[in-house]
Amino acid sequence: MSVAVATEAHRRCALLLAPLHPRDQSALIAALPSSDEPLVRQVLRELLASSLPIDAVSAEGLEAGSSVQTDLPAVRIDWNTMAGRVSSPWLARGLTCLQGAEREFCIAALEPASRAAVVPMLANVSVLPTALEASLRRHLLDMVEAG
Repeated sequence: MSVAVATEAHRRCALLLAPLHPRDQSALIAALPSSDEPLVRQVLRELLASSLPIDAVSAEGLEAGSSVQTDLPAVRIDWNTMAGRVSSPWLARGLTCLQGAEREFCIAALEPASRAAVVPMLANVSVLPTALEASLRRHLLDMVEAG
């Protein structure tokens, strides 16, 4: 028997459901395919139990084709792939380049083992000077583009 693993789509769904009333959450989850329902419920429970500022993430900012403006480059960093390629302290340092809800979303999107390893480290990572942060972002994006 294979164990189902929550995907990025399940985590994104949970993020979108989190600010809703429990009755609305239940109704929308019930409309999901039966194979997705338990995974979304599990991720939603974890998200609600966490201290993430779920009300700071808007649905508009998560939708494909959104016109929300950010100062991030167009290249998207897959933090789960990054977690498999670098150490947890390095991943924590990379996440310091993000702020607020964006950082919390990326942390929530991490696989549970990576999230458990990185979150305690974030409290001990100092804020980077602006130029160093920009250099680190470029380095991370170079790693992503290099595949």
